[in-house]
Amino acid sequence: MDNKRKIIITALGILAIGGIIIILLLPSKSKLSNIDFYVFDSNDNYHYEVNEKLEFMINDTAAVKGRKLLWQMGNSDAISDKSNMEYSYGSPGKYLVTLKIDNSYTINKYIKVISGTERAARIRHATAASRWESAAKEKENRTDRLSDHSHPRSRRSGSILFHGTSETDLHNQELSRKCSGNEL
Repeated sequence: MDNKRKIIITALGILAIGGIIIILLLPSKSKLSNIDFYVFDSNDNYHYEVNEKLEFMINDTAAVKGRKLLWQMGNSDAISDKSNMEYSYGSPGKYLVTLKIDNSYTINKYIKVISGTERAARIRHATAASRWESAAKEKENRTDRLSDHSHPRSRRSGSILFHGTSETDLHNQELSRKCSGNEL
């Protein structure tokens, strides 16, 4: 009876371990919930442009191996069974890109494809903004130099800085000028 018991316990242990291994190897929805895709532009300027090759990449190709994949590009084009692929859009616009896995799990992302003229406008805007920031920094630096209290003739009255003359001094000078000219 002792040997029979050992054999039964060993058989149950092997069955339990085998069951656990089978469960781990079976595809499950929890793996799919971690799936996502990314879009990369070929010239690395972070703008998706008309006729530019865009790379669509799934973050975990092993999890989708052997599954049915369908990419819907948002412009009535569809591509099947590619985990990573390249695609170019022929016209500017906002597109809803959809990845369907086994017709049961769906990932959606909007992308905006811009024209060459729109890209040029964005570059001009970025350049103008950069120039504006530089001018603002230069103005700030000049203000900092003017408000340097170590200068022997600098005084501050309220929030206004007067070199050599305070606001009160200016008022007194004007009163004195009016008095001397009999303007009172």
